[in-house]
Parts: sequence; C-alpha cells; structure tokens
Amino acid sequence: MGFLNKLFGKKESSLITFKDPKKHPHYYAVGPNGLPNCWKPYFNPEPQEYLVITADAEIVSSEMDMPFCANVDILGYINLTTGERRDTLSFFTFIPTDEEKKNQSYKNRYDKFTVYKIKALTTKEPNTHIKVLTEEKIIFSTFSDIFCLETLEKRLSNDFLESLIEEYKKPEIVNFEEFGDFTLNKSEYVLEGKYNWLGNAIDLSVEYPNEEETHKFLKTFDSLCKDQKSFDENARRFAAKFLTTYINKWRSNGSITYYANMLSEEDIAKMLQIGSVYIDYDIEYEIRFKDHPYFCGRKITVYYKLKTKEPDHLEIEEPDGTITDIDSDGYTLNF
Repeated sequence: MGFLNKLFGKKESSLITFKDPKKHPHYYAVGPNGLPNCWKPYFNPEPQEYLVITADAEIVSSEMDMPFCANVDILGYINLTTGERRDTLSFFTFIPTDEEKKNQSYKNRYDKFTVYKIKALTTKEPNTHIKVLTEEKIIFSTFSDIFCLETLEKRLSNDFLESLIEEYKKPEIVNFEEFGDFTLNKSEYVLEGKYNWLGNAIDLSVEYPNEEETHKFLKTFDSLCKDQKSFDENARRFAAKFLTTYINKWRSNGSITYYANMLSEEDIAKMLQIGSVYIDYDIEYEIRFKDHPYFCGRKITVYYKLKTKEPDHLEIEEPDGTITDIDSDGYTLNF
C-alpha cells in the first residue's frame, strides 16, 4: 500500500474565501508577474526552479475558470533552490495563453512521464483550499503548491524522478470484504472492480478519496439497489422513455419517416442491459448500458441522484464526443 499512503496521506489544510468574479473582474485578472491578483497574497514572491516529472493523466482546466488555468499531474519533484525532494503525486498549475485556450492545445503542452525544468512560485501554506462565493453557488477548489511561470527545459534525465515511474506503474489492489478486490486507476484516482448484477459481473468504478470513505460509497450504493430487479427495470424504462424516438431515427439513418418495424418503448426497455456503474462520491451514480448495434457507436448513460434515489437525467454521447443531455422532464441540452 506504499503508493496509496503517499498519494492519500492526510495533510493539514487552510481555507480562504474569494469574491464573486462577476462583481470583481480585476480581482481575478492576471498580474504582471503572471499570477492572478487574487492569488498573490498566498504565494511567496520569489520564484524557484524545479525539476518535475509528469504523470500520465490528461491535463485538465480548473472548474473555477477564474482565471482559466490548467493543472498538470506530477509524480514528484526536486526543488533546485532548496534541495527538497518529493516522491508523492501532486500537480502544478499554469495559465494557458489565449491561443492555447481557444484551440485547447494547452492539453498537449507537457508530455507524459517526462522530466521538465520549470520556474515557479510556491504557496506560503501547503494544501490551501479555496472557497469562491458567487451569486449562483459556492465553489470549492484547491491551490497547487506550485504555480509554473515558465518552462525552462524539457526531456531531461534524472534517476530519482525517473525511478518514480516504475513505482507508479505497479498495480495497487484494495480489498473490501463485501465487494472483493479493486485496482486503483492512478491517473483518475478511481478504484475499478466487478459487481454482481442480476447474476452477471458488471464493471464498477468508484471515486477514491480514501479507503474508509470509498467503503461508505460502496455500501450506500449496495443498499440503494438491494432489489436489483426493480432498480434495473426502473433504469431501463427511464432510458427507453426518451431513447425510443432517437433509436428509431438512428436505425433509419436519420430519416424521420416512420416504417412498419419501428421499435416501441417496451422493445427498447427490454433490449437495454446495464454494463457498468460509476460512483461519483456519494452524490451521483452513472449507470451505463452495454453497447448495442442500434446505438450506432453512441454511449448511453442514466444518472441517479442519491438524495432522490431516482433517475435524474439521461446522457447520449455521440462518437465525436458531443453530448445530448435529457432531464426527467424531457428538457434537452446539447453541448
């Protein structure tokens, strides 16, 4: 469990509150040193140089979007200024250029499993959490302890950092007595295993903040669907209610002309089979159906909210990645 202890060890943290970005745009503007104005009080002013080694996760943008920034997972680093070495999974943050943001090329700025030399600012307090107050909601996020100002060199060689790749790639197994063995997907921080569903094994993935919390998520889900037959039928009928028109259209190559062998809602409900479940903490469950020729390469997922214990919305993902989201009232959103 060495890697897991390093990855999920508890740390002391602090919480700061930011203003509503719509009311205070200058507050979130990027200052002359490349750091957002609102972040400046929480970072040391003098830059330091680091050697970092990237992991294999996709570079993602911050959900805060204030300002737009991107996070790069790293396996460890060497602080060339202080000599500190760290062999724990973390990340550093950078702000993409306008062009990178427009064409999303920031996702390709850093290669996987590669050593880089960067110039960066560090936080005054490690593991600092952010609370942003807006008119619509409260957003929580976390500072990276390292804010990258500039990439100085790339594709370097360092024995210490490169040795972290081998440990990272070792499989990590977590066992839960009631649910069996799960393998940690380290790039997604997700445990992946199997679950008995109506006598068949389906894929089960669950977010992994720590072993205790994940066990709670699994037990909550298991309790929710004790009557698997009713749960299964409920999910299939919810999906069929909205899928019938779509599937008949897909089968006729987009034609709106109805023909004699159209499938009914009952036909669709019978043909659907649950293939996998994804537990997003204890908030939402993603129930994905097995692929079917009538889907024409699309992915079909029903989302359950834990509070209501009922299906909340249906998602159709096209082969090109575009999404059609249909809520329980039939309202459709495309993105």
